[in-house]
Amino acid sequence: MADAELIDADLRGAKLASADLTMANLSGAHLEGANLRGADLSLADLRGADMTNADLRGTIMYGVDLRGSTLHGADIQLNTDLDMALYDACTELPTGFAPAAAGMILMESAPSGEGDVEVTEEEESLLVVT
Repeated sequence: MADAELIDADLRGAKLASADLTMANLSGAHLEGANLRGADLSLADLRGADMTNADLRGTIMYGVDLRGSTLHGADIQLNTDLDMALYDACTELPTGFAPAAAGMILMESAPSGEGDVEVTEEEESLLVVT
């Protein structure tokens, strides 16, 4: 399912443990209560996705875009790889979760006020997979 187009998909409670969702477009997807344990979501687009109460233990989420996503009650542990994941002020993270300690990158709106996000060349180069 790598590169899958699952925009606004209803995946509530889906059993996606160990699934390969690398670079998948899951923007706006409903993943409430989904089992994503051990799945690979590297570089996936999860903007605006709802992952409330999702099982993210051992999930690889390197470089995912979580801007505007909801992760209330999501099971995120030390073995969840969120290095280089993007989030913004609208991303709702679990209570007590420290995004900077997990290696996540806070993105801010561009001065235009249109909600665009500026990514520096350095940040962009870090997201390139070789």
